[in-house]
Amino acid sequence: MNFFVRALYATYIVSKFLNPADRIIAWCQHQHCRAEIDATRAGERPQTTSKLAAFKLFLDEDGLLRAETRLTEGPFFTHDERNPVVIPGESRFAKLLIMDSHRVNAHFGVNTILNHLRRRFWVTRARQIIKGILHRCVTCRRRQGKFARQIEAPLPEARLEFTVPFRVTGIDFCGPFFVTHQKTTSKAYVALFTCGASRAIHLELVPSQSTPQTHLAIRRFLATYPGCVKFISDNGCNFVKAATDIKRLFNAMKKKETAETLEGRSID
Repeated sequence: MNFFVRALYATYIVSKFLNPADRIIAWCQHQHCRAEIDATRAGERPQTTSKLAAFKLFLDEDGLLRAETRLTEGPFFTHDERNPVVIPGESRFAKLLIMDSHRVNAHFGVNTILNHLRRRFWVTRARQIIKGILHRCVTCRRRQGKFARQIEAPLPEARLEFTVPFRVTGIDFCGPFFVTHQKTTSKAYVALFTCGASRAIHLELVPSQSTPQTHLAIRRFLATYPGCVKFISDNGCNFVKAATDIKRLFNAMKKKETAETLEGRSID
Protein backbone atom coordinates (compact mmCIF):
# COMPACT_ATOMS: atom_id res chain seq x y z
CA MET A 1 0.00 0.00 0.00
CA ASN A 2 2.80 2.41 0.85
CA PHE A 3 4.47 1.62 -2.50
CA PHE A 4 1.22 2.38 -4.34
CA VAL A 5 0.88 5.77 -2.63
CA ARG A 6 4.50 6.71 -3.36
CA ALA A 7 4.13 5.65 -6.99
CA LEU A 8 0.91 7.62 -7.35
CA TYR A 9 2.47 10.91 -6.26
CA ALA A 10 5.95 10.33 -7.60
CA THR A 11 7.47 12.67 -10.22
CA TYR A 12 8.79 11.04 -13.38
CA ILE A 13 11.00 12.39 -16.14
CA VAL A 14 8.75 12.21 -19.20
CA SER A 15 11.61 12.17 -21.73
CA LYS A 16 12.76 8.78 -20.44
CA PHE A 17 9.47 7.19 -21.51
CA LEU A 18 8.53 9.47 -24.42
CA ASN A 19 10.06 7.74 -27.43
CA PRO A 20 11.21 4.15 -26.96
CA ALA A 21 11.92 3.96 -30.70
CA ASP A 22 14.94 6.22 -30.14
CA ARG A 23 16.39 3.67 -27.75
CA ILE A 24 16.02 0.95 -30.37
CA ILE A 25 17.67 3.19 -32.96
CA ALA A 26 20.54 3.97 -30.59
CA TRP A 27 21.03 0.26 -29.93
CA CYS A 28 21.10 -0.50 -33.68
CA GLN A 29 23.60 2.29 -34.29
CA HIS A 30 25.90 0.99 -31.56
CA GLN A 31 25.67 -2.51 -33.01
CA HIS A 32 26.41 -1.62 -36.65
CA CYS A 33 27.92 1.91 -36.68
CA ARG A 34 30.25 1.79 -33.69
CA ALA A 35 33.30 2.94 -35.67
CA GLU A 36 31.42 5.91 -37.13
CA ILE A 37 30.12 6.95 -33.70
CA ASP A 38 33.61 6.79 -32.17
CA ALA A 39 35.06 8.83 -35.04
CA THR A 40 32.30 11.44 -34.70
CA ARG A 41 32.89 11.79 -30.97
CA ALA A 42 36.60 12.26 -31.62
CA GLY A 43 35.84 15.00 -34.17
CA GLU A 44 37.11 12.92 -37.07
CA ARG A 45 35.54 11.77 -40.31
CA PRO A 46 34.69 8.09 -40.86
CA GLN A 47 37.12 5.92 -42.76
CA THR A 48 36.91 5.92 -46.55
CA THR A 49 35.72 2.31 -46.47
CA SER A 50 32.70 3.26 -44.36
CA LYS A 51 29.25 3.31 -45.97
CA LEU A 52 28.77 6.75 -44.38
CA ALA A 53 32.07 8.25 -45.54
CA ALA A 54 30.32 10.66 -47.90
CA PHE A 55 28.29 12.27 -45.10
CA LYS A 56 29.05 14.80 -42.40
CA LEU A 57 27.92 13.07 -39.22
CA PHE A 58 27.14 14.41 -35.76
CA LEU A 59 25.52 13.25 -32.53
CA ASP A 60 22.38 15.05 -31.36
CA GLU A 61 21.37 15.75 -27.76
CA ASP A 62 19.86 12.27 -27.45
CA GLY A 63 23.06 10.60 -28.61
CA LEU A 64 21.64 9.56 -31.99
CA LEU A 65 23.87 9.61 -35.05
CA ARG A 66 22.56 12.01 -37.69
CA ALA A 67 23.72 13.04 -41.16
CA GLU A 68 23.81 16.57 -42.50
CA THR A 69 22.17 16.91 -45.93
CA ARG A 70 22.08 19.66 -48.53
CA LEU A 71 18.77 20.83 -47.03
CA THR A 72 20.44 22.09 -43.85
CA GLU A 73 19.74 25.76 -44.64
CA GLY A 74 16.19 25.15 -45.86
CA PRO A 75 13.72 27.16 -43.75
CA PHE A 76 10.69 25.08 -44.76
CA PHE A 77 12.07 21.68 -43.74
CA THR A 78 11.86 20.02 -40.36
CA HIS A 79 14.89 19.13 -38.28
CA ASP A 80 14.53 15.46 -39.20
CA GLU A 81 14.36 16.28 -42.92
CA ARG A 82 17.46 18.46 -42.75
CA ASN A 83 19.39 16.06 -40.52
CA PRO A 84 17.90 12.55 -40.76
CA VAL A 85 18.71 9.84 -38.25
CA VAL A 86 21.09 7.21 -39.61
CA ILE A 87 19.60 3.70 -39.70
CA PRO A 88 21.97 0.82 -40.54
CA GLY A 89 20.46 -1.01 -43.50
CA GLU A 90 21.74 -4.39 -42.33
CA SER A 91 19.79 -4.18 -39.06
CA ARG A 92 16.49 -5.93 -38.47
CA PHE A 93 14.95 -2.62 -37.40
CA ALA A 94 15.60 -1.12 -40.86
CA LYS A 95 13.72 -3.94 -42.56
CA LEU A 96 10.79 -3.63 -40.14
CA LEU A 97 10.75 0.13 -40.69
CA ILE A 98 10.61 -0.30 -44.47
CA MET A 99 7.91 -2.96 -44.23
CA ASP A 100 5.78 -0.66 -42.07
CA SER A 101 6.26 2.25 -44.49
CA HIS A 102 5.32 -0.03 -47.38
CA ARG A 103 2.11 -1.04 -45.60
CA VAL A 104 1.18 2.50 -44.53
CA ASN A 105 1.65 3.80 -48.09
CA ALA A 106 -0.76 1.22 -49.55
CA HIS A 107 1.97 -0.96 -51.11
CA PHE A 108 3.35 1.78 -53.34
CA GLY A 109 6.64 1.52 -55.20
CA VAL A 110 10.28 2.12 -54.35
CA ASN A 111 10.42 5.90 -54.78
CA THR A 112 7.32 6.55 -52.66
CA ILE A 113 8.63 4.47 -49.77
CA LEU A 114 12.08 6.04 -50.07
CA ASN A 115 10.66 9.58 -49.93
CA HIS A 116 8.48 8.65 -46.95
CA LEU A 117 11.45 7.25 -45.03
CA ARG A 118 13.72 10.20 -45.74
CA ARG A 119 11.38 12.56 -43.96
CA ARG A 120 13.06 11.33 -40.79
CA PHE A 121 15.57 8.55 -41.45
CA TRP A 122 18.54 7.88 -43.69
CA VAL A 123 18.66 4.13 -44.23
CA THR A 124 21.90 2.88 -45.75
CA ARG A 125 21.39 0.82 -48.91
CA ALA A 126 17.71 1.74 -48.68
CA ARG A 127 16.86 1.34 -52.36
CA GLN A 128 18.26 -2.20 -52.58
CA ILE A 129 16.51 -3.25 -49.37
CA ILE A 130 13.18 -1.79 -50.50
CA LYS A 131 13.38 -3.66 -53.81
CA GLY A 132 14.04 -6.91 -51.97
CA ILE A 133 11.10 -6.39 -49.61
CA LEU A 134 8.75 -5.48 -52.47
CA HIS A 135 9.85 -8.58 -54.36
CA ARG A 136 8.87 -10.76 -51.39
CA CYS A 137 5.61 -8.91 -50.62
CA VAL A 138 2.72 -11.34 -51.12
CA THR A 139 0.16 -8.57 -51.66
CA CYS A 140 2.24 -6.90 -54.36
CA ARG A 141 2.91 -10.19 -56.14
CA ARG A 142 -0.81 -10.94 -56.21
CA ARG A 143 -1.56 -7.57 -57.76
CA GLN A 144 1.02 -7.98 -60.50
CA GLY A 145 -0.65 -9.71 -63.41
CA LYS A 146 1.12 -11.53 -66.18
CA PHE A 147 2.02 -9.58 -69.28
CA ALA A 148 -0.37 -10.20 -72.15
CA ARG A 149 1.23 -11.25 -75.42
CA GLN A 150 -0.63 -10.01 -78.45
CA ILE A 151 -0.49 -12.05 -81.65
CA GLU A 152 0.48 -9.61 -84.37
CA ALA A 153 -1.40 -9.72 -87.64
CA PRO A 154 0.47 -9.98 -90.97
CA LEU A 155 1.43 -6.67 -92.52
CA PRO A 156 -0.80 -5.55 -95.40
CA GLU A 157 0.53 -5.86 -98.92
CA ALA A 158 0.92 -2.09 -99.25
CA ARG A 159 3.45 -2.11 -96.39
CA LEU A 160 5.66 -4.74 -98.01
CA GLU A 161 5.96 -3.78 -101.68
CA PHE A 162 8.66 -1.52 -103.12
CA THR A 163 6.87 1.36 -104.76
CA VAL A 164 6.84 5.13 -105.13
CA PRO A 165 6.17 7.19 -101.99
CA PHE A 166 2.54 7.70 -101.00
CA ARG A 167 1.20 5.19 -103.54
CA VAL A 168 -1.00 3.87 -100.71
CA THR A 169 -1.71 6.60 -98.16
CA GLY A 170 -3.40 6.70 -94.78
CA ILE A 171 -5.23 9.88 -93.80
CA ASP A 172 -6.30 11.23 -90.42
CA PHE A 173 -6.87 14.50 -88.60
CA CYS A 174 -5.20 15.82 -85.46
CA GLY A 175 -6.04 18.87 -83.39
CA PRO A 176 -7.52 21.27 -82.68
CA PHE A 177 -4.68 23.79 -82.51
CA PHE A 178 -5.29 27.41 -81.53
CA VAL A 179 -3.96 29.86 -84.11
CA THR A 180 -3.70 33.62 -83.55
CA HIS A 181 -3.95 35.85 -86.61
CA GLN A 182 -4.33 39.63 -86.33
CA LYS A 183 -5.27 39.41 -82.64
CA THR A 184 -7.96 36.84 -83.42
CA THR A 185 -7.64 33.30 -82.06
CA SER A 186 -9.31 30.48 -83.94
CA LYS A 187 -9.14 26.71 -84.14
CA ALA A 188 -7.19 24.86 -86.81
CA TYR A 189 -6.62 21.21 -87.61
CA VAL A 190 -3.92 19.23 -89.37
CA ALA A 191 -4.68 16.64 -92.04
CA LEU A 192 -2.00 13.96 -91.74
CA PHE A 193 -1.12 11.82 -94.75
CA THR A 194 1.23 8.89 -94.14
CA CYS A 195 2.87 6.63 -96.70
CA GLY A 196 2.00 2.96 -96.26
CA ALA A 197 5.42 1.74 -97.40
CA SER A 198 7.99 4.25 -96.09
CA ARG A 199 5.96 5.74 -93.18
CA ALA A 200 6.80 9.23 -94.46
CA ILE A 201 4.25 11.90 -93.58
CA HIS A 202 2.74 14.94 -95.25
CA LEU A 203 0.85 17.60 -93.28
CA GLU A 204 -1.84 20.00 -94.46
CA LEU A 205 -3.22 22.77 -92.26
CA VAL A 206 -7.02 23.09 -92.46
CA PRO A 207 -9.36 25.46 -90.60
CA SER A 208 -11.95 22.74 -89.91
CA GLN A 209 -12.78 19.08 -90.47
CA SER A 210 -15.68 19.81 -92.80
CA THR A 211 -16.17 18.06 -96.12
CA PRO A 212 -15.02 21.03 -98.26
CA GLN A 213 -11.81 21.40 -96.23
CA THR A 214 -11.16 17.64 -96.46
CA HIS A 215 -11.69 17.95 -100.20
CA LEU A 216 -9.19 20.82 -100.50
CA ALA A 217 -6.59 19.07 -98.32
CA ILE A 218 -6.75 15.98 -100.54
CA ARG A 219 -6.41 18.10 -103.69
CA ARG A 220 -3.32 19.88 -102.31
CA PHE A 221 -1.81 16.55 -101.31
CA LEU A 222 -2.44 15.05 -104.77
CA ALA A 223 -0.86 18.08 -106.39
CA THR A 224 2.36 17.23 -104.52
CA TYR A 225 2.16 13.42 -104.79
CA PRO A 226 0.17 12.54 -107.93
CA GLY A 227 1.19 8.86 -107.75
CA CYS A 228 -1.32 8.01 -105.00
CA VAL A 229 -3.75 5.25 -106.01
CA LYS A 230 -5.41 4.39 -102.69
CA PHE A 231 -6.46 6.18 -99.50
CA ILE A 232 -7.01 4.38 -96.19
CA SER A 233 -9.14 6.09 -93.53
CA ASP A 234 -9.20 4.70 -90.00
CA ASN A 235 -12.77 4.23 -88.82
CA GLY A 236 -11.90 2.28 -85.64
CA CYS A 237 -12.98 3.72 -82.27
CA ASN A 238 -9.71 3.04 -80.46
CA PHE A 239 -10.11 6.21 -78.46
CA VAL A 240 -13.58 7.05 -77.26
CA LYS A 241 -12.96 10.79 -77.20
CA ALA A 242 -11.70 10.73 -80.79
CA ALA A 243 -14.51 8.51 -82.06
CA THR A 244 -16.64 11.47 -83.16
CA ASP A 245 -13.80 13.09 -85.11
CA ILE A 246 -12.79 9.81 -86.74
CA LYS A 247 -16.39 9.15 -87.78
CA ARG A 248 -16.62 12.66 -89.23
CA LEU A 249 -13.48 12.03 -91.27
CA PHE A 250 -14.76 8.65 -92.48
CA ASN A 251 -18.09 10.17 -93.54
CA ALA A 252 -16.32 13.05 -95.27
CA MET A 253 -14.38 10.54 -97.36
CA LYS A 254 -17.70 9.07 -98.52
CA LYS A 255 -19.34 12.36 -99.49
CA LYS A 256 -20.19 12.84 -103.14
CA GLU A 257 -17.83 15.68 -104.02
CA THR A 258 -14.92 14.01 -102.24
CA ALA A 259 -15.63 10.76 -104.05
CA GLU A 260 -15.69 12.61 -107.37
CA THR A 261 -12.26 14.07 -106.67
CA LEU A 262 -10.84 10.64 -105.91
CA GLU A 263 -12.55 8.87 -108.82
CA GLY A 264 -11.22 11.45 -111.24
CA ARG A 265 -7.70 10.32 -110.30
CA SER A 266 -8.47 6.58 -110.11
CA ILE A 267 -8.01 6.56 -106.31
CA ASP A 268 -9.85 4.12 -104.04
